[in-house]
Amino acid sequence: MQAARDCLTALDDAPCLCVEGVRTLHYARFAVEDRARLDAAVEAALGKASRAGGLVVCGSQTLEQSLDIDADFLITDLAPVDVLLQRFGRLHRHDRARPEGFEQPRAVIALPENGLASLTKPSFFNGLGRWSEGGIYMDLAGLEATRRLIGAHPVWKIPAMNRMLVERATHPRTLEALTQQMGESWVADRQGLEGLSLAESAAGRRLRLDRAMPFETLEFPDYDEHVATRLGAQGPLLRRGGGRASRIKSPGWRVRC
Repeated sequence: MQAARDCLTALDDAPCLCVEGVRTLHYARFAVEDRARLDAAVEAALGKASRAGGLVVCGSQTLEQSLDIDADFLITDLAPVDVLLQRFGRLHRHDRARPEGFEQPRAVIALPENGLASLTKPSFFNGLGRWSEGGIYMDLAGLEATRRLIGAHPVWKIPAMNRMLVERATHPRTLEALTQQMGESWVADRQGLEGLSLAESAAGRRLRLDRAMPFETLEFPDYDEHVATRLGAQGPLLRRGGGRASRIKSPGWRVRC
């Protein structure tokens, strides 16, 4: 999220997304009420019925989810090919007049300054790679395959090319061959990723509900027991009276006793 905040700061006086007169980002760490206001503001600014005029919207991958928005131009970090296709679906989504110079949908894909190889340590950068417990877009071979597709096919015709793009950047044999080609650090990173996946699968099997068990034998947690976050931390739910935000979910890693 810090990268998105830095981006908004760098825009200085450029016209940006505002909610009730406050320049802001669109991302997940908002109270429920504020997130609804953000969604409404983004759709009002970039939706089908939005008015003409220049505007910059900064945000995370939340912008690609369940929002009917229509951008003239996109700048995004590298992501898996299926995620990029989802983001590109927010470009020229509706039939409308475009500003001069934006008649065709275009996107700029940003890469880590030191390349993807720097993430095999492992390390994490703008959603790419992983930390010890997990990550967001962790499959570096898939990201490298996507990067190569962008270089080989600078123009994507959607949806005609969708199947080719997805298959060439996700097929297991392709990714295995690419990993071997890239060298030992990539092989070690992929082995670590596979180990993490196996551990998550084992944890899921232990927690799954056995539908063959008689209902009366099932044990349910007490009311006060909380479900851990995806990082295994207990994120407290903060409540306050009055105002517009009644509940704020704090990530477990931010909590300090």
